[in-house]
Amino acid sequence: TNAYLRATNARALISVLRRVLGRLELQVQTEIVGAYVPAGDVDEAYKAVGDVLKTAANDILLVDPFADETILNAYADLAPDHIIVRILTDPDRYKPTLKTAHELWKRKYRDKRPLDVRLAKAPLHDRLIILDGERAWTVTKSFKDLAATHPATIVSTPNEIADLKIKAYQNIWGDAFAMA
Repeated sequence: TNAYLRATNARALISVLRRVLGRLELQVQTEIVGAYVPAGDVDEAYKAVGDVLKTAANDILLVDPFADETILNAYADLAPDHIIVRILTDPDRYKPTLKTAHELWKRKYRDKRPLDVRLAKAPLHDRLIILDGERAWTVTKSFKDLAATHPATIVSTPNEIADLKIKAYQNIWGDAFAMA
């Protein structure tokens, strides 16, 4: 009977713990865990990136060697007003539509939505979102192709690695030159 009572209590406790864990999982924010975006679900990609960007307090750095107008028109546009948006791209691999979108953005938003686009001096590989110089996410596809034909993941970078990436990309940003 003691064994039966222990087993019954254990099942009840496990049931309660599973419910609590389920509720906690529903409360975990995108900024903590990231997101998986199925192939072809571009709307989900916009939502996932937007969920991350809306947590910025001051500054967003989007890193993408293959940046085109999509990084501004579909993603940077999701950033809250008055947050500085910075784009870092590869001088040999970014698409010409980025320059046009940059010029249009500056005319449209002026100081309401600050934007700075720079070209790195050395080739880039990573695709990242860095917020406020404190938090980083790795993005598995270029923003221009995010979830268009292949699944993509936006992964929160663990603090120890994030600190290293943030510092490295702050240095790359400091050495980069403004898009003409």
